Amino acid sequence: MSALQELLTLKTHTFDAGLVFSGTASGTAIQGFEQASSYTPKADPNYVFHDSSRDIIVWFLTQKEPLYIYGYQGCGKSSCIKQLAARLNYPVFEITGHGRLEFADLVGHLSMENGSMTFQYGPLALAMRYGGICLINEIDLTSLGSKRIADPAHLKIFGTLKARATSSLDKHGVRFMSGWAIPQELAGEITAQLIKIRDEFMLEKEKFSENYNHNITTYSIY
Repeated sequence: MSALQELLTLKTHTFDAGLVFSGTASGTAIQGFEQASSYTPKADPNYVFHDSSRDIIVWFLTQKEPLYIYGYQGCGKSSCIKQLAARLNYPVFEITGHGRLEFADLVGHLSMENGSMTFQYGPLALAMRYGGICLINEIDLTSLGSKRIADPAHLKIFGTLKARATSSLDKHGVRFMSGWAIPQELAGEITAQLIKIRDEFMLEKEKFSENYNHNITTYSIY
C-alpha cells in the first residue's frame, strides 16, 4: 500500500483534548484520526508543550482560518505544530517558502511517471484532499506577485502598522538574524506596543475583509 493509498483508509476520531495534551480529562472534544499514517510526524515522548501552545490547540478545535505563527528562527514553531499533529494522528504535508515559490508547488503539477503523464498533488492539495495539515515554513519569504487587485489606498494602513512595529523595534533593539535583540528591561514595554499594533492590525483586517468583494470588483488598473 502506497503512502497516498494509506491516507484513504484514515478515519476521524474524537479525542479528549485534556487527556491528549496534559493527561487530565477536560471534557473538551478535539478531532483527529484513529491511527497515524506515513505522513504523521513521530511523537517525541520528551517534548514539553509551552504555555503558548494553548493558542494553537484552540485553533485545532475550530480550524476556521489559516494559522500564522511567528517567532525567532529555531524557537520551535514547526516542531510545536508537528508534535500537536503527532498526538492527534494528523498527516502533515510540509513545504518551505521562498521567493520563487509558485502556485504549482502548493497545488501540484503534471509529471511523467512510467511513460504516462500523471498529476502530482502538492502539499496544499494533499491537505485539502485528505484532511491533513499543510505546513508552510518561512512563508514570509514567499512572494504574492506584483499584480494589484485592490486599491492601494485600502492597503496603506497595513504598511503603516508594519512601519510602526519596525520603528519601535529599531529604536530600542538591534536587528539579529531574522528578528531583533532587545534589552530585557524594555521587553515588557515593547511587547505592549507590539500587542497594541497587532490589535489595530486585526481590526483593520476585519474591516478590509468585510468589504473585500466590493473593493476587488470596483478597483480598476489603469
